[in-house]
Amino acid sequence: MSTNASAPGSSRPLAGGPNVVDGALVPVLASVEQDLGIYVEPNVWLEYPLSA
Repeated sequence: MSTNASAPGSSRPLAGGPNVVDGALVPVLASVEQDLGIYVEPNVWLEYPLSA
C-alpha cells in the first residue's frame, strides 16, 4: 500500500497504525515506514440445531 493510498471511498490518506475504514469489520493496520497495509477480517462461526 502506498503512503499516498486512501481508504476506499475516502480522500483521507492512511496513517501509521490502525485506521478505521467505512464498511470494514476491523481497522486496517498500516505502516507508513514500511509502505505496508494489512487487513484481516475475522472468521464468524455460528452454531445452531439442525432439527426443531
